[in-house]
Amino acid sequence: MNVRLRYLIVFLFLGFMILPSSAEARRRGLPLVIINTGTNVAKVADLPAELATDPELAGWALGYKYERFGILWADVWTWDREMVIFKEDTYSEIPDEMRTTFEAEYSFSDTDRNLWNRFGFLMMIGGIVGFGVLNRD
Repeated sequence: MNVRLRYLIVFLFLGFMILPSSAEARRRGLPLVIINTGTNVAKVADLPAELATDPELAGWALGYKYERFGILWADVWTWDREMVIFKEDTYSEIPDEMRTTFEAEYSFSDTDRNLWNRFGFLMMIGGIVGFGVLNRD
């Protein structure tokens, strides 16, 4: 394989790695950061009828609050998952008896995290391995 093609593959791979992270960074108003940590909330479902009776909860949703460690906005590891109700950047805890019912119905894997957020780290590893295979002479 000629050198130009190798550089093109590396350039395209890095471009695809950075595009989702730069869009996420712009949405959050953050600079492009390679290592990301912190608390995040991901929607799992609309607010169930048991909680939607209160008019003050209009626009709220059911989701998981979790701590995360990521590279280029792709989650590498998540922990301390807790089901909450949330609206934008505000969240509130759910009573224990309701939370256990909802957790049995909705798992963390049901959250609306995008493809890059769920599998981006694996795609990066796959790209590095793929480049290594292509780079063999």
